[in-house]
Amino acid sequence: GSGILQKGLLTPNQVFRVALICFLASALLSSYLVYNVGAILLLIVVPGMMFSLFYTQLFARKMLGEISAGLGLGFLPILGSYMVNTSTISLNCIVLAVAGGILTFNLLLLNEFPDLDADKNGGRKNLVISLGVRKAAKLYTVLTFSVYAILVLFVALGTIPPLCLLGLLTLPFAYKAVNISFIDPTKGEKFVVGQKANVQVVLLTQVLLSMGIAVSLILAI
Repeated sequence: GSGILQKGLLTPNQVFRVALICFLASALLSSYLVYNVGAILLLIVVPGMMFSLFYTQLFARKMLGEISAGLGLGFLPILGSYMVNTSTISLNCIVLAVAGGILTFNLLLLNEFPDLDADKNGGRKNLVISLGVRKAAKLYTVLTFSVYAILVLFVALGTIPPLCLLGLLTLPFAYKAVNISFIDPTKGEKFVVGQKANVQVVLLTQVLLSMGIAVSLILAI
C-alpha cells in the first residue's frame, strides 16, 4: 500500500473517518445522478457501493477481489459515465466497458504476485494464491491479449470506430508485462518493471481509446 499506516502518518481511526466522509459524499452525488438520470442508474450505483463497502472483508477473502476491482473500477464507471450522459446503454459502450474492466482486473492481478505471502498471512484468497504464480501468469497473458482481440473484432464488425485501433499502440508494453509476469515475483526491481509496463497498458490503452472515440465523433467517422 501507500505506507501511510505503517509509517504512523495517520491512525486507522483517521483513515476510517476519511473513508466514511468520501463514501457519504459519493452517496450524495450518486443520489443526485439517480434523481436526474433515472432509476436505471441504480444498476451501476448499488453494485459500486457494495464493492467499496465489502471489498476488504468479503470480496478480497473469497477470491472475488479481482472481479470486484474489474467491475467496480473499470466496467461500471465506463458504463455509468455513458448512461449519465445519454440515459441509455449501447453495445459499443458495453464493448469498451468490458475492455476497461479486463484491464483493471489485470492491474490488480499482476500487483498481487509479489504480495503472495503477505496476502496469505492476511487471510486473503485471490487468484494468485488459488492458481499459483505460473497459472496466474497464464491467465494474465490471456486476458491482456484478449483486450486487443476485442478491439480488432469489434472494429471489424463496425461496432466501435476504426480509430479505436489506436489502443493497439500499447502492445509493446503489454508484451513486456506478460514476459515479466513469468519471472520470480520476489525479484523486486525486475518485477517492478513489469508492473510499470502493466500500468502503462491500463492507462494508455484507455487514453488512446478515448482519443480515438473523440476524434471519430468530431470527424463523424
